[in-house]
Amino acid sequence: MRKLPALIFFILLHNISQAQVDSAFASVRYTFTHIDDTTQPENPRKENMILYLGKQLSLYVNYDKMLRIANGGTTSAQPGAGGGPVVVSGGRLGGPPPAPLSPLFAKAGNYYKDINASKTFSLETAGAKVFSVEDQVPIIGWDISSDTKELMGVKCQKATGNYKGRTYTAWFSTQLPFSNGPWKLGGLPGLILEAYDAKKEVMFKLVTYENSIDKKTAIDIPADALKTTPKEMKQFKEAVQRDRDAAIGANGGGALGRITAITVNLDGTPVKMKVLNNPIEKEQ
Repeated sequence: MRKLPALIFFILLHNISQAQVDSAFASVRYTFTHIDDTTQPENPRKENMILYLGKQLSLYVNYDKMLRIANGGTTSAQPGAGGGPVVVSGGRLGGPPPAPLSPLFAKAGNYYKDINASKTFSLETAGAKVFSVEDQVPIIGWDISSDTKELMGVKCQKATGNYKGRTYTAWFSTQLPFSNGPWKLGGLPGLILEAYDAKKEVMFKLVTYENSIDKKTAIDIPADALKTTPKEMKQFKEAVQRDRDAAIGANGGGALGRITAITVNLDGTPVKMKVLNNPIEKEQ
């Protein structure tokens, strides 16, 4: 742990105590599909996501996770829930349910955009801490074409652009004049309702658009998260991983080395484990 305290102290110097708060006037639900293991294209990562739109801030969050927490659960589904895989740990089925997350940790994974300041904030965890990673709103050089189509009765126009090693096709609507979209995609003269990369390994598809003026959904960037930069976050995660590897090596595997975990389907057959070889953001 020799390298961690100094890095944490440096990050603390950048921490901001003033919260940023807005109120959503609309929400957009998307299905998100990502082939994160190219050896198993038939088994992509699938999630429901929601984008909250405010005048100053927007929030992109995992809708499935949000519902689990709202219903008293945690970010991890219970073993075998919904007919999915069952985890056998140490020879026992299941195990004690995970403890509820703190309000701050429950927001890990949230992605915010500060529209006027052209900044983004992603909440990430490492070393039992939650960080607010500040960056600039991505600038994507979109090429807008004359092609159009309708999505749920809304006329959309086609645009293509490159971002983080992928070429995306986006369908946006000037009927919804918000320069935003799912995840980090945006910057068009209308809301992006559908987007996918050239190989269709990453896809965002519209489920619903809803005016939520009456709901007054709050969008707030937590003030108690440690503010940092992408570079500092990467360094801290690498330091945490080095420390973890050193601890396991010093113990000859220790307690972690004695615990076995096997993931099986309900019929008892083993689940083929994924090799995460296809990140959504590729090295450029």
